[in-house]
Amino acid sequence: MPTKASHPVLRTDGIAREAERRVITGVPTSSWYLLQEKGLAPKPVRLGPHSVGWLRQELFAFVEQRAAERDGGAS
Repeated sequence: MPTKASHPVLRTDGIAREAERRVITGVPTSSWYLLQEKGLAPKPVRLGPHSVGWLRQELFAFVEQRAAERDGGAS
């Protein structure tokens, strides 16, 4: 079984590309960009002229915030 340090999706540091962002958040691409436009999702980090990524810690915080809202503890 992979450890947290060796499995990239389980790491909370660094940058996640689109495929990993979908795995972490469970939000499809088109819905994700709509959430970003509304200011409800973390903004991407520009990695190059045609590539972006997201800070993993912000993606995990996004998921935690959604769980808190579900449980009545919206912040």
